[in-house]
Amino acid sequence: MKLFLIIGGLLMIIFFCLVPLKRDIQEYKVQITGEIVKATITYIPNCIGTKSNQFMKFTYAGSEFDKSVGCAFSDTHKVGDTINLMHNDSTDIFLFETENKESEFISAGLFAIIGISFIIMGARKK
Repeated sequence: MKLFLIIGGLLMIIFFCLVPLKRDIQEYKVQITGEIVKATITYIPNCIGTKSNQFMKFTYAGSEFDKSVGCAFSDTHKVGDTINLMHNDSTDIFLFETENKESEFISAGLFAIIGISFIIMGARKK
C-alpha cells in the first residue's frame, strides 16, 4: 500500500500537472495577449444526447483548424457562420472570447496538492 500511494501520487503530479502545463501556459498567453480574429465554420459535429465535447472545424487565413465544442454549439451555430476567436500568430491555439483558462491552473494545483498528500501518506505508512 505504501508503494502504491507514492507511485500514484507521482503519476498524478506528472500526468495531471506537468504534462499539460506547457499547453495551459500557451492558452493563458493567448487569453491575455491574443487578438480577436474572424473564422468561418466549415464543419459542426452532429451531437445527439451526449455531453462529451466534439470538434468543430473552421478556416482562418486559408488554413483549416479544429476546436473542441460542446453539444449545445450546434444549436446556436451553423456551417458558414463567422465566429470571433482569440488567437496569437505564433501558435495554433484558438480560444472563444468567453473562454477562461484560470480554472485549469486551479485544478492542476489541486491535483498537485492531492498527489503530494498521497506521497506524504505513503512515506509515513509503516
